[in-house]
Amino acid sequence: MKLQKYNLYKHHDEEKVFVREDLKGRHTEFCLCYNCERFKPGEKDNCVRANLLYAMCVALNMVTPVWECPDFSEKAKLLKLKRRCDKCNGTGTTRTSDNSNTTCFQCLGKKFISDD
Repeated sequence: MKLQKYNLYKHHDEEKVFVREDLKGRHTEFCLCYNCERFKPGEKDNCVRANLLYAMCVALNMVTPVWECPDFSEKAKLLKLKRRCDKCNGTGTTRTSDNSNTTCFQCLGKKFISDD
């Protein structure tokens, strides 16, 4: 087993905390929340579990990436591909959740402005 190195630093300019050197500042790479539809930090309808976990992290001055969650709902992926939009047959940056339905950002914007 490889020996790990640990660093001691002031977390958010407050209490000194320990962190594994190879993981410092990388929690967003591993945390499910950052890829979840329910994760809306600062918004009224943010995930209840995320709010509770964040409150605990603040109170205890810890960082706790989420590896498993019963409420996880994967965000639609933003793909920078040149493909034909299923609605207007145009090309551009597209948004799709399953690679089968392609909608350009222009048509996505129209969806929120009008009923068509």
